[in-house]
Amino acid sequence: MDLECGLRSTALRTSGSWIRRLFRAAYRVCLHRSQVVQLDPLEADRQIEDFPLGYPRYSALVASDTAFYICRPFSKTRARLLLLKQDKIAVLEERLTQTDDQEQSPLFLGMSRADSNPKRREILDELDIALRDYESDDYVERICRILKLTSPSRRDITSLSNWLNGTAALARDETRYLQNSTDLASLDPGDDSLISTVHGLVEDALIRFFKRFRKLSGHTRSRDAHVYLYSGALITRLSRLAISSLMGLLLVIPIAACYATQSVPIRLFIIFFANVALLTAMASFSYRRTFELFLAGATYSAVLVVVLSSSSSGSASQ
Repeated sequence: MDLECGLRSTALRTSGSWIRRLFRAAYRVCLHRSQVVQLDPLEADRQIEDFPLGYPRYSALVASDTAFYICRPFSKTRARLLLLKQDKIAVLEERLTQTDDQEQSPLFLGMSRADSNPKRREILDELDIALRDYESDDYVERICRILKLTSPSRRDITSLSNWLNGTAALARDETRYLQNSTDLASLDPGDDSLISTVHGLVEDALIRFFKRFRKLSGHTRSRDAHVYLYSGALITRLSRLAISSLMGLLLVIPIAACYATQSVPIRLFIIFFANVALLTAMASFSYRRTFELFLAGATYSAVLVVVLSSSSSGSASQ
């Protein structure tokens, strides 16, 4: 036997055994991990009905769509506390004014270091504490943030109420907050209200007229046949198509109406009416500033005037 060949063959057998051992070890690790993933319920794609009935299931429903993040801002309570804090400071301010007006020594009012009036010092100390309480934890700023929250849509409130009434997941006393629609706020920044409205109309139409809508692959968050939590792209595409068609009609209909008449006053009236319709729709379905509405109306009028003037000059040249 050749010594060198023997050494090489032994090295090959040794390296081959190490490779087999590593492969077996890696296989056992992968098998163990796969078993852990299959047995771990937290890693599985759980549906709403997989959670225990009560707050776990209701929380899963709320977390399934950002539009369901609806809460009470407690506007009346916040206003009451704010008014009480404000009035406390106002009373102390009036007491300070009266003390200054009744001061017998003018020197005390012009030199705080020499001021020996104990009543004024006491009022100032109370004012300092009251103002710190008024501004503590950014109370006023937190109220401003709460007031900036938008109101939830009636559709989302009704959806949560219907689900709670149908499942009886929570006690009635703890779901009564949904009945007070004037004191509800949505934490979802959401899309443009026009998009949300059209999205809801399209979804209602699919639920009512498309019987196989519930069987589409986008309904993966709930097994309940009465729960529609669609996550596919069908509703979004149909909503965009509907909005695009509406915008196209707002541009085409006034132009077609102006083409149908040669009277300048009637054309001006058509342009005016089209602007009013557009601005009304924008003000109703979206939150726009006055300057933005004015700019949109001016741009829309300019487009109509340019199209009509170009068409008039083209017909005149012919």
